[in-house]
Amino acid sequence: MSQLETLIIPSETVTFGKNSLTVYGLSLPHITFIVRHHRDVVADLYTQAIEGKLAGSAEAIAVQLLDDFAPLASLVIACGIGEPENADRLAKLNLPLAVQIDALDKIIRLTLEAEGGLGKLMEIAARAMTATATLTSQKPSITG
Repeated sequence: MSQLETLIIPSETVTFGKNSLTVYGLSLPHITFIVRHHRDVVADLYTQAIEGKLAGSAEAIAVQLLDDFAPLASLVIACGIGEPENADRLAKLNLPLAVQIDALDKIIRLTLEAEGGLGKLMEIAARAMTATATLTSQKPSITG
């Protein structure tokens, strides 16, 4: 039996009405995808985290994401349900605020637990931002 057959990835359920979503922590491909699409916002979150401004709970971070960065919140939720390609579709659903906060809280908490805390997650995000910037700067110019 393969180890992959017995692997259980931690998840939580977000329920609203008769509906539910199963959410997971973000993986490195998700974090890289988010950085590529929202580099400036992630850089701002990184700065806030290293300055101690994001020292609150996962729920506090989730509320800030929704307050300040609604498009990023939809992308995080879409990645957390394993469907990053459906972020725009998810945003158009206009999920109730409480549902979005619950989903973000659970995704952030699962991610922080998997990565070893906010500091480790910010290190990963910083490396992803650096790698993205490096890849962008290595593109050949049109002038030669």
